[in-house]
Amino acid sequence: MKARYYEVDLSVNENVMKLAEWINRSFDIHILINNAGLGGTKKFTEATPDYINTILQVNVMATSLMTHQLLPNLLKQPKAYILNVSSMAAFSPIGFKTVYPASKTFIHSFSRGLHEELKDTNVFVSVVNPGAMKTNTDVCKRIEKQGLLGKLTLLDPDNVASYSIRQLFKKDSVIMVNPISWLVMKIVPIWIKLPLMTQAIKREIEA
Repeated sequence: MKARYYEVDLSVNENVMKLAEWINRSFDIHILINNAGLGGTKKFTEATPDYINTILQVNVMATSLMTHQLLPNLLKQPKAYILNVSSMAAFSPIGFKTVYPASKTFIHSFSRGLHEELKDTNVFVSVVNPGAMKTNTDVCKRIEKQGLLGKLTLLDPDNVASYSIRQLFKKDSVIMVNPISWLVMKIVPIWIKLPLMTQAIKREIEA
């Protein structure tokens, strides 16, 4: 089996469309995983327009356009899957992140709506909501600066990936990788978790 790659900047809509065109021209698509995403920790007053635009373009527009452009291909297959990667951040706004949680709330809502729309077709749509992941040393150090909350929620990417794929094939429409974090997010009221999470991110900035 050969692995093909296509390196591109997904913050440019034209690039996303060209990538989708190449995929549709070259392959029959059975699984689409929209995993590309950008975070960012910054005071909103210090964010540049490019910073804001790039997060929204990659997290919101690229996911929406790739899904839209590849869906006809997926619908032609006997059985097909879409997995969108959201975040635990989708369930609470967070100060000093602001744009990122909002973009992930979009992904969660978009995925749930599309799942319902396509439930009588051959395409199954799921969304996974992981927490912070140990993707590299810098990320680990940055998250750990948030204090105990950050350390407790760090996840291993390999474990997240394998669990997500298993649950996708089991047709789990909302995949929660860390049930403890999910329970806390559900139970704790917004007026408590919003300042707590914002303070954790503020510690990260100040560190």
